[in-house]
Amino acid sequence: TVRLWRASSTAPATYTITGAGGASRRVTFGEGEALARWDAAALAVTPGAKYRITGDVGTSPGAITFVVLPQVAAEPEALAQQLIASGCTAQLDLLANATLIAQR
Repeated sequence: TVRLWRASSTAPATYTITGAGGASRRVTFGEGEALARWDAAALAVTPGAKYRITGDVGTSPGAITFVVLPQVAAEPEALAQQLIASGCTAQLDLLANATLIAQR
């Protein structure tokens, strides 16, 4: 299950996700909602495929690429190695920060 997150949930917002083949789907966040479900039945999540995300007028588009790990390592160090090997630097940073906070 893939969930989309947005930083500000003060107002409703709609985003469009466009896949490599041009297929697109809209995702709507209600007021106060920071998470929304990615409808994989409507727009499949394909490992290695790039998806473009555009928002309301005036917002910068973003892009994401999915990497699917065959099995997620249980130990933080092993998971870090998987993320490094897959080029997932943003997720590696999140893991490192979460690990530091948990150790305090």
